[in-house]
Amino acid sequence: MLHSRPEQRPPVYLSAFHEGAARLAGRLAAGVWTLGDPQSAPKVIGAYGTACEDAGREIGTVIVQSVFSYAPDDDQALEAAREWKGTMVDRHYTDDIADPAQIYRNGADEVPPVKRIKAIEKLGADVLCLMNVSGADPHVALRFYGDNVLPELRKG
Repeated sequence: MLHSRPEQRPPVYLSAFHEGAARLAGRLAAGVWTLGDPQSAPKVIGAYGTACEDAGREIGTVIVQSVFSYAPDDDQALEAAREWKGTMVDRHYTDDIADPAQIYRNGADEVPPVKRIKAIEKLGADVLCLMNVSGADPHVALRFYGDNVLPELRKG
């Protein structure tokens, strides 16, 4: 049991997929969390920064999320990640779309098959959160990522 309070209050990050939520994060939260979409993320991050300035607050942590998938070949990796494409369509968070098949179709039609980590990195995030969607063997993906991708990202 925890019978004492932490020395400082834990940070609260607000998830934002468009500017309205980002402005709320700028007024109230320790940071903003958004998707790594090179088209929408700059608007969200910009609205967050402006709201922080308007509220007389320092800009907090900017977290950008995306997915990664690994498999022995590109087709298998893409197939494992395909079901997550629906989470990258903005209107799925604002419109009344409840049919999983429609969400899947929208993702397949509207999200490019490959988004590069380097492009996401340029969005101005303090933290890049990559969700492993590698299907049946996520441990292989984590090892590959740690051995091959992280060293390349650290080179700058």
